[in-house]
Amino acid sequence: PPHGPRPGAPPPPPPRHPSNAPSTQKKPPVAAKQVPSWIDAWSSGAPKAALQALKSLRRGNESDETTRAVSGTNENPVAAGSNLPTHLHGASIVVSDASADQHADGNNSMANPKQKKTESRTSRYANPPLSFSEITNMAGAGADDSSETKKTQKQRCAFFDLDGTICASNVVFQFIAWRMSTLSVFEKILWAPLYAVKCAFYLVLDKISRTAFNNAFAKDFKGLSATKTAKQEMADVCFHKYLKKKVFPDAIEAIGVLKQQGFKVVLVTGSINFMIKNVVDLIGADHVIANELETELDPTTGTSKFSGKLQGKAVADDEKAVRILAYAKENSVDLIASRAYGDALADLQMLQAVGNPAVVSPKSAMRRIAEEEGWPVLQWSL
Repeated sequence: PPHGPRPGAPPPPPPRHPSNAPSTQKKPPVAAKQVPSWIDAWSSGAPKAALQALKSLRRGNESDETTRAVSGTNENPVAAGSNLPTHLHGASIVVSDASADQHADGNNSMANPKQKKTESRTSRYANPPLSFSEITNMAGAGADDSSETKKTQKQRCAFFDLDGTICASNVVFQFIAWRMSTLSVFEKILWAPLYAVKCAFYLVLDKISRTAFNNAFAKDFKGLSATKTAKQEMADVCFHKYLKKKVFPDAIEAIGVLKQQGFKVVLVTGSINFMIKNVVDLIGADHVIANELETELDPTTGTSKFSGKLQGKAVADDEKAVRILAYAKENSVDLIASRAYGDALADLQMLQAVGNPAVVSPKSAMRRIAEEEGWPVLQWSL
């Protein structure tokens, strides 16, 4: 027939039903569920129970957390039973499966490092930073009274810088507060402008090297009485005229919570040890690592006086980490489970020496490092 199929031709395909037709409309993207990142919770000291809950939200129901050992060198500056962060030595450590996942993700993205960097920054800053109360609440959520937990808590420390972290202070103004109390009005008029010029020099020197600044500042004490009574008088004047009103209320609260959780509070500061004695008593610190002044015998009076030098290396920069490692070795401290709080670049090595660092009211340079490392940022003020 004129309008029929040709003889021997295959039958035409059946008409396409609208339901079978391929759709050209794209499906709307599924919104990602906002869940706090595992590493942010871990670096904030969250317990295992809270970390497991976060993992369940992100990846569904999973089995209990497994661990794997990563072997390195046999040298370990910390006594047996203590742990060090992996970037400080190559000794065997325990790595959680979450850390292993991050390592695997890093290897899988080597072909496109720019994409990995973008994804990392997106996941890191997708959620607001945790407050100290949120950190401590998470830390207490999985607490129990088992003997094993108590044993672990006794080996944990919270290392604090003082100036800028616990107090809105600095070592120079500690000295000025005492020195001004010893001068008459006329002497203050002469001394203050001259010392202001020296302070400008200190400011520049501190930008170059905190260690160099500490050594130069020690010379201001040269020739002053180093008797027990004189040092106590300096400490009292410094505290009541300056330091007492500079202590952050949030710092007092935070230290109290940490002590309740079993942390030993250790001050690691460039301040002069006897000048901060009253602050140490106020916050209830268990140990102090601070600068000490060298003394010598005055041949005229036969009493002790300051020589104008520090006793040993200045507690600043990498020396802070060295002192922490020595303290950890002597006291079997678990540095992986310990915390550190600082505000400046001079505290960087101290922060890197523990498993749970946090920065307090940092300036731009320190804040940038904290954001890159994913460390919690706390804002404490008077």
